[in-house]
Amino acid sequence: CALTGFELTPETVTIAHKIPLKKGGKHIRSNVYLVHESVAKLVRDHSADEVLAICKAVLSYTAKENMNG
Repeated sequence: CALTGFELTPETVTIAHKIPLKKGGKHIRSNVYLVHESVAKLVRDHSADEVLAICKAVLSYTAKENMNG
């Protein structure tokens, strides 16, 4: 997977847009990559940078929660 490094198989691979169509991305070869199906919905609406920011927020929040209890 271009975002997670997960192994891709015919059962788990999907094509996603690097710049989502909702954000002005185009249906062109340079704007697509192969991703694991588990992240396909996330990248449908968010760029890779936005996904990274979401992941960082989740990690930060859960680390704080784990320290508190």
